[in-house]
Amino acid sequence: MQIYSNINYKILLKQFIPLPSHNIIFNSNIKDTIPKYIDISNMLNNRNIDIPINIATYTNIKYYNVQLYNIFDIIKFDTNLELTNIYKTSSDFNCLKINTSQIYYSAINSDNRGYYILGKVVKDKIRLSGFIVPYYKGILIPPNTLYSDAKLIGTLLLVK
Repeated sequence: MQIYSNINYKILLKQFIPLPSHNIIFNSNIKDTIPKYIDISNMLNNRNIDIPINIATYTNIKYYNVQLYNIFDIIKFDTNLELTNIYKTSSDFNCLKINTSQIYYSAINSDNRGYYILGKVVKDKIRLSGFIVPYYKGILIPPNTLYSDAKLIGTLLLVK
């Protein structure tokens, strides 16, 4: 399914429904909190990194400029994207990526497991946190965000 920019969509479990563009209210009064993290100064010398895992909330995931959405929330994308379902198995190859456009992930089944890794550069170090996103929630990762989905297992709704 094609997802078009500048159109509001209502998030359902396995699909998005376009909405009219009027009467949309967003809550922007959220105070940021800092999630548990680890700072890495030289990744080549750190083969085994214990990344702290957090349960994703609206406030702690926002530290990485990522937004958490509930099912039935309203979402709008900056560019045209494609909606697909993917099945992932956990990978031992933990590759951090930088995305070039928005990405939305959401678990489709309640038996999905694993976590996302999010990162950013802070004072010449890479700060990393792991996030478990509860079922019936999804995350919108903005462009130019350091992330990994290598530790996810299950069927996901992906808009990319």
